[in-house]
Amino acid sequence: MAMDMTNSNSNKKKPCGKGRRKVEIRKIEDASSRMVAFSKRKKGLFNKAGELHRLCDANIAVVIQSPSGRLFSFGKPSADHVIDKFLRDAGYNHQSKEETEDMEESTELGGGGGGGVKYWWEESTEGLSLEELKKYMDSLEALRNNVAIKLEEMMMRRACERDLLSFI
Repeated sequence: MAMDMTNSNSNKKKPCGKGRRKVEIRKIEDASSRMVAFSKRKKGLFNKAGELHRLCDANIAVVIQSPSGRLFSFGKPSADHVIDKFLRDAGYNHQSKEETEDMEESTELGGGGGGGVKYWWEESTEGLSLEELKKYMDSLEALRNNVAIKLEEMMMRRACERDLLSFI
């Protein structure tokens, strides 16, 4: 009897199909296959994000850049709404130590005290000599350049934060 059971088990055929297999995660070399995979996975990712919104009532934003460089976004209630809120909150919560020190330094330069003139550039230029006016103009230009650099840094940081959203 024991022999019959072993024979009956060995006579069973193994499934011929490939079925569901684990796919190795690596870059797809063929460009057309890569675009097809991107399209299918993008749709799946957006579906999962919508499902998370429905189940948890969470605000969701997904931003994806295709291999060809095209941007796609999905959001509930809208991607723009969620991204703007993220950037607004991130600006308050993640202020760098350097920015804080710069703000303190500018307050110290401005005199900081109450009332009257606060910053050197707000002072009257009426009684200044030609040489002092040239120095004043150079200082204003340096201030303008510093502000432009700071603005560029802030814009780059905002762009990086938006790029970060696509990975979250």
